[in-house]
Amino acid sequence: MKLVPAQALEKVVADRLIQLSDDQKRVQDLVAEATTNNSERMKSLMQAQKNYQRLLKDIDNKLDALVESIAGRRVGIKTISQKIIDLEEQKSLDLTRLGGYLISN
Repeated sequence: MKLVPAQALEKVVADRLIQLSDDQKRVQDLVAEATTNNSERMKSLMQAQKNYQRLLKDIDNKLDALVESIAGRRVGIKTISQKIIDLEEQKSLDLTRLGGYLISN
């Protein structure tokens, strides 16, 4: 990455701010657009959070059922081990997807 002289950058930013201060309509449009974009992004992120919380809750419920099965000795050790591995992999995959979704949005 190239270095930019601080004074030159400050001048460009200052000049742009002066231009914007002379154009209140443009500033209002920029603020409205940013607000709308932020609102839409927030809705999308909140929906994604609900979806992932539901998925994680489902995994937790399956883990609880597995623990109950272990306590009641209704399943074998190999079955238990495989179910734990499957659920942990699913949980890890869901968390990875969530992280990727948050980064891309």
